[in-house]
Amino acid sequence: MKQTLKTSQTVQQKLILSTKMKDSLDTLSMDRSSLLVMLQEVTQNNPVFDFTPNYSNEDSFFELASTGASLRDELYLQLHTSNAYYDEEVCSFIIESLNEHGFLSDSIEDYIHTLQIDTSTFMANLALIQSFEPIGVAARNSIDSICIQLQHKGYDAAANLLKEYPKELANKEYSNIIKNTSYSKHDIDLFLKQIQTCNPYPCSNYTTTNQQVITPEFKVEIDEHTIELIPNDLGHVYVLDEYKEYTEELKSYFQEAYFYIDAISKRNQTLMVLANALFHIQKSHFLYNDELQPCSLKKLADLTGFHESTVSRTLSNKYYEFGEQVLPLKHLFVSQTKGGTSKDALIKAIKLLIEQEDPNAPLTDDELVVLLDEMELNVSRRTIAKYRKQLNIPNSNKRKRK
Repeated sequence: MKQTLKTSQTVQQKLILSTKMKDSLDTLSMDRSSLLVMLQEVTQNNPVFDFTPNYSNEDSFFELASTGASLRDELYLQLHTSNAYYDEEVCSFIIESLNEHGFLSDSIEDYIHTLQIDTSTFMANLALIQSFEPIGVAARNSIDSICIQLQHKGYDAAANLLKEYPKELANKEYSNIIKNTSYSKHDIDLFLKQIQTCNPYPCSNYTTTNQQVITPEFKVEIDEHTIELIPNDLGHVYVLDEYKEYTEELKSYFQEAYFYIDAISKRNQTLMVLANALFHIQKSHFLYNDELQPCSLKKLADLTGFHESTVSRTLSNKYYEFGEQVLPLKHLFVSQTKGGTSKDALIKAIKLLIEQEDPNAPLTDDELVVLLDEMELNVSRRTIAKYRKQLNIPNSNKRKRK
């Protein structure tokens, strides 16, 4: 319930929308959870603005009000206040793709293929994200994270040693290190002390807040040969009528209220335009369970007329409901191999061929290359090995029935 304002107070009260707040507010990149928190804050601080959440969202609304800043929030804040040059699309994609440990969820090669950029551009933007707090974020794994922390502290020699001899250091097999380097046992002991000052999982304090609540933006329903996206109504945002007679005295409050209402409306419209275009591309996957089609941010941007950075911000960290599952939209973006084949199609084909192989004479990766080529799926032996490992399928020698 809004508190009644005394006229003497309202004449003096002015709300100034700073340039910083306008610049930092980006409802496009906000997921529903962040949006609910923001709306609650505005409702509490602006007497002319009100928000009535859907009853189905009420529990999440109050639960999320008490959550702290997430890892993504921290990284976006540092990104948007950085003086360094960066590519908004690439940095947003990296931030949104981080796994529960704050590490990269894919290989560098996969990121480059998905974003369709050159290696130097990706690595430059990755280096910027890796310079943010907590130091060690956006690493490939825990060892890489420790190396980043060591370099940040100026312990370059320890970082290089850890990169070259991680197993030897972990197993305390120092003789091989001493034999192949100029370091003594005393040097190695010093490096170990430096390594022990680092945290292998520097983002652990943020893990819980990142995963508390996932609320889908819309529900996907299949009707014969059509797909329908049904938005999950966030609730009703509006300006309170009882204060309209004080329009002049509360001018700044009204400006802020209409600013938020307009921003949320544009966010929802942009999201649904992009989502409908994305589901049109992947229509056969949902209707007929076909493999996902190759799709990049650039392709969707070209199709809809939006800038790539807008596509990235709008669809990052957004989820949809399908059947009994809540799934991330980013999984509908599928990279394409050099031969023009989608990663999804290759993985399905590899899995199928191995499932149908003779257990007494399992297929080697070279044989899989030939069979996939006959299926007009062009792929290298190295790529097959990579996808096989992703499927947790051992090599042919280990698969052979004994």
